[in-house]
Formats: sequence, structure tokens, C-alpha cells
Amino acid sequence: MALRDKNHPSIIMWSLGNEAGSGPNHAAMAGWIKDFDMTRPLHYEPAMGSPKEEGYINPSDPRYLKSNDHAHRTQNPKDQYYIDVISRMYPALYTAPLLVHQKNGDYRPIFFCEYAHAMGNSAGNIKDFWDQWRSLPRVIGGAIWEFKDQGLVKYDSATGKPYYAYGGDFGERYYDNFTIKGVVAADGRPKAAMYECKRVFQPIQSEWADSSKGLIKVINRSPVLSAAHYDGWISIRENGKLISRKSFEIGDIKPGSSAEFSLGKYLPKFKSAAEYHADIEFTTKENKPWADKGFVIAGNQLSLTPLLKPNLLNSSVPFVEQQQQFTVQTGGITVSIDKSNGALISYKKGNTELIGQALLPHFTRPQTDNDRKGWKTHRVLKQWYDNQPQLKSVRVAEVGGLKGVQTIYTMVNDSVEVKVFTRLIKKGL
Repeated sequence: MALRDKNHPSIIMWSLGNEAGSGPNHAAMAGWIKDFDMTRPLHYEPAMGSPKEEGYINPSDPRYLKSNDHAHRTQNPKDQYYIDVISRMYPALYTAPLLVHQKNGDYRPIFFCEYAHAMGNSAGNIKDFWDQWRSLPRVIGGAIWEFKDQGLVKYDSATGKPYYAYGGDFGERYYDNFTIKGVVAADGRPKAAMYECKRVFQPIQSEWADSSKGLIKVINRSPVLSAAHYDGWISIRENGKLISRKSFEIGDIKPGSSAEFSLGKYLPKFKSAAEYHADIEFTTKENKPWADKGFVIAGNQLSLTPLLKPNLLNSSVPFVEQQQQFTVQTGGITVSIDKSNGALISYKKGNTELIGQALLPHFTRPQTDNDRKGWKTHRVLKQWYDNQPQLKSVRVAEVGGLKGVQTIYTMVNDSVEVKVFTRLIKKGL
């Protein structure tokens, strides 16, 4: 692979393999690759621990971490001498600080070669990692497992239409969906995780420097390109609707630096009963092999006005207690709460019912693939999956000057109390 890929521009670092143990053969490989190519650094995640160093803990020692505990893997007491980068997998938010502040005299860069597993509905927490890593010395980033789904084209026997097959589609006896965990689909179409990645990794970030003065800070995160390589734009939205779009001149913000700008000349006169936002975007100035001119390379939305809070005082309509229900009507809307379970069971607009079943408190969600195969929420949080709310009381009540119905439930062997207050204002629930 080194011979094949030595001239490829996207190869920035070499690895000795993936989860392939550590021993003298790896030291020999490291020696060879450094002799062959001294221009690229070397990482290898299993190169943890130096038996010759004082304080080393053998993996057979009861004090050594469990095999699935990646988050606490600091150096033991140092990673092998033949690697240039400290590499780890699947950290928690406390992992990077543990490595950075470990007092072992090692100042090599830290790289998380797998930190997010993009299978199913996932990769939604990468902002938390990157916010932290950008604030720490030595941490240079990480890699998501993985880029592309590994489906293969197959044709539907009934329709003849092509689809991307996986997980038993080829008649395998044992299978799962472990090949479908990319941030793009098998044909390269972006999935939801790709849009999350784009926002978190964007090279230019816009944020408030002082919102009271209308000052924003534009940060050029790029290690190479000046912000002058992009066109800037400011769009103003009133209640979500675009009302203006103007060019935003930011000049030459050098890589790794920032500058402040006033939004004053871009802002309209605000209406008292409206919400305003500014969309700040940066686009390509010319056509690229990977995008046309005008492609949005970075963007942020900033709130220009506080969130509008309607005055609900004296706007609620009182419920009427009946034999089996509490009911209320206003403006063609009828709402019913069942006394037997304390839940909202009916919401009608005219004669149209908008609720299919009783709305009871529920504190779990459908599991993602990583929930089932990773931290196994159905076991760790079993008491929540197996529990149903038990009605303690339901009555007409007034909370904060608003009339409604208050229901109290207990859950998890009376260790949790849940209060639900339902009110109907003149414009609806």
C-alpha cells in the first residue's frame, strides 16, 4: 500500500494496520516506512504501552483496563517509541483531557483514529468533541468510521430495479447491517451525518463577539487558505422569511486568525412583534472540480432579536369536570383528559380527531443500531424500558395564573414523580 499510494495527495499519515496487535514486526514495519518516506508521520492505535518503561502495567494484570474500555486508555506509561502520533479509539469527553494532562513527559500529537461510529442514526455528538478538541493543545482531530456504505448493486427480482444490497440480501446464513455505516450512501449520496459533518468541520465560523453592539467574530479555522478565497453573504430573515441578501466583505483573514465586524449596515428596522435572524454564509468564488461557483462552504445563523414569548396570562380556558373526563372547548377545538389514566385522549378540531391514542409520559425512544450493539440501552436503562407510569392524581388546577388539569404520575418503583400540566389557550393547546 505504501508503494501504491506514496504519491497520492490525500495520504497525510501512515498507519501500521487496524487492530492488529503490537510486537516486533510492527517495530520493523515502522522502521521500514520511516526509511521509505520521512515526509509523513506514523500512527498505530495498538502501539500502547512500553514494557521497558517504569510503571508499565501488563494487560494480564487485574489493574489493566477491560478490553472494551477505550475511553480510559491513557498511555501505559508511554506509547511505543516508533510512532509519531498518540492514537486512540472511541473516546468519551474526558479522554482527550486525560491524555493531554498525563504527566509522562510525552508531547506527541493526539489523534482519535475512530471516534464516531456512523451506523444508523448517529454521529450527532461530534460537535461536542470538536468544541473540546479545538480548545486543547496537541489534539489534532480524528476520523469517523466510516465514509461510505458498503452496499452492492443487485436487481429486484419482481421489478428489475437496481438497489444496494446488504445484510442477508445475498442469501447469507449469518448477517447484520454492519456494512451500512457511512456518512454517504453506497452511491455517494450524502446522508444526514454528512450535513452534520459539514457544519462542524466548516473552515469559517461566525459567532457573536458582542450581540448588544451588533458585533460578530469571523474565525478562519483553515490551516492554509485565507478567507479571501470565499465570497461572504449576509441574509436577514423576518419570522423565517428572507427579506434581504447582501454581499459581506471580510477581506483577508489569515489562516488561524479572526476579525470582528459590525452588522449595523445590514440590518432593517425591526418590527416589535417579529423575530429576526442573520444567515452568514461563505461561498466558492469559482467553479471547482468538486463544486460549482456559489457552493456554500460555511454558514451560521445568529439570532438578532429575543425569542418572542406570548402573554398567556388570563388566556387559558377552564376545564369542566365530568364523570369520566375533564373537557374544554374554545374556537372550534375540543380537548378531553381521561380521569382513569390522567392522559390527553382527544383533541378535535371541528369533527376531526387529531390524536390516535392516549398521550402518556414516556422516557425512552426507539433504539439506534449503536444503542443495541454499543452501550445496550435496553440493559443499562432496563427499568425505563420496562416501566409504565402509575397515576397518582389528576385534578383541575391553576399554575402560574393559567387554568388547566394537572396530572401526577410515579415511575420506577415510586423513585420518580412526573407532573404534567395541560392547558388550552384561546388559540389552541
